[in-house]
Amino acid sequence: MPKVQTKKHRWSSSQRLQLLNAVLEQIPSLDWNLVSNKVEGKNALACRQQWNRKLLADLRKGFIDGGS
Repeated sequence: MPKVQTKKHRWSSSQRLQLLNAVLEQIPSLDWNLVSNKVEGKNALACRQQWNRKLLADLRKGFIDGGS
C-alpha cells in the first residue's frame, strides 16, 4: 500500500512563541502532550521536533554568539 503524503504546514512566528511559552511552563519535566495542547494546530511530535531542531538550536546559538 503506498504512503499517503500529507502536507506539512510551516510553523508561524505565533506558533513558535506559543511553543516557547508552553515549554517554559513545563520545565523541568517536559510533557510534550501538554505542550502541544497549548500550540494551535501542532501535535506532540511536531512540538518536540520544532523545539529540538529549531528553537533550542537558536537559543544555544544566541548564548554562544553573545546574543547578537
